[in-house]
Amino acid sequence: ETVGEYIEPHKMPLMTLATTTIDVIDEDPAATVGRVMAYLESDTVCIREGRDGELYDAALIGKQQATEDEEWDVPLHWFEKQFDVKLAISRSLAIEKHSQADTDKVTEWVRNLSLWSLASLEVSTANCKSLVLGACLLDGDLPVEKIRYLAMLEEELQQVDWGMAEGDHDVSKAQMEMWLGASRLFHKIATQG
Repeated sequence: ETVGEYIEPHKMPLMTLATTTIDVIDEDPAATVGRVMAYLESDTVCIREGRDGELYDAALIGKQQATEDEEWDVPLHWFEKQFDVKLAISRSLAIEKHSQADTDKVTEWVRNLSLWSLASLEVSTANCKSLVLGACLLDGDLPVEKIRYLAMLEEELQQVDWGMAEGDHDVSKAQMEMWLGASRLFHKIATQG
């Protein structure tokens, strides 16, 4: 698609990633590492439906918990194997802490990324609210659509019961897939040539 009279940055995610790398990440890579690592503390795939569910229907809780475990265990196990870590899973409002040694291993990997890959990781992690899914997007083999589905799993489960709000859910899914796809491509370009 050609650029018209006006530049529309929201339609140019690779340019946005490039300018963000140059203008923001290059200025303070340590701050970017900090922003990315903050997601690990309460990572989407590590916060699961609780077993008690006092306020909710037990059958629905059980279904959601089983789906979360089945779906989120795939990227979680990939991440744990990739980084030789064991992440804590929380099933209550009290978030379980990951070990400092495991956090340090992941931090070291993030610090060693090129600025370009760090930009990709920050965008994918922020979109997914998950460093696990962000890392999986960059170096794993799950398709972009699956990563997006996993990032929005709770919303997807709600849509099964309550339906999709056209013009909202579908648009947010498309936008997220655009950014995730751009992040993966940007990282591949940065690491392969």
